[in-house]
Amino acid sequence: MRALLVAAAVGLAACSGKDGGDAIVSDATTASMSDAVLDGQMLIGDRWVKVVPAVYHDAKMDLATRCLLMRDDAKSKGQQIPLCYDKSDVAVRDRPARTITTIAVERDSNMASAMMRLTSKNEATHFVVDHKGGIYQVLDLAFAPRHGDAYATGEVRVVACDEAGEKAIVAALQALYPNAKVTTSDARPTKGTEP
Repeated sequence: MRALLVAAAVGLAACSGKDGGDAIVSDATTASMSDAVLDGQMLIGDRWVKVVPAVYHDAKMDLATRCLLMRDDAKSKGQQIPLCYDKSDVAVRDRPARTITTIAVERDSNMASAMMRLTSKNEATHFVVDHKGGIYQVLDLAFAPRHGDAYATGEVRVVACDEAGEKAIVAALQALYPNAKVTTSDARPTKGTEP
């Protein structure tokens, strides 16, 4: 296992050539987090960027795969549903970086209801924060999530069920995208409407 991790680290270092993509990483991490301990990682265009909070990456929660499977399943039943994120034929690594103007935070009461809400609307989010504060990245930041009836090209989306975890991920995102406006909304059901 250790050899696999070392090989992966070497592979990532070898792939981080001088194609300009590393500028986002170094600028974002040194500009506002130079004194912080960077324990976590975020995925941006198939590249790992170090950030302060621990960010988990669970393959079972990966929306890039799950949404493709849902779309293909619907297609096999003669239905058409939109993909929950913007997928172009261009490889993620080769696509120009998205200009992020908004960090959209949606507060929810529990992760199960949040994920059911997103799935029922064929929508996506980049991060989820569970009720214990665990932060999970579920979609590469290179992809625009489907939000409402369109792809939110300038948005990073966070669904949060814990205040401390929400603050940690928002701070990390603000360090990466200092010009982005943070918006919050409450997706929690009102009393008496929870399933």
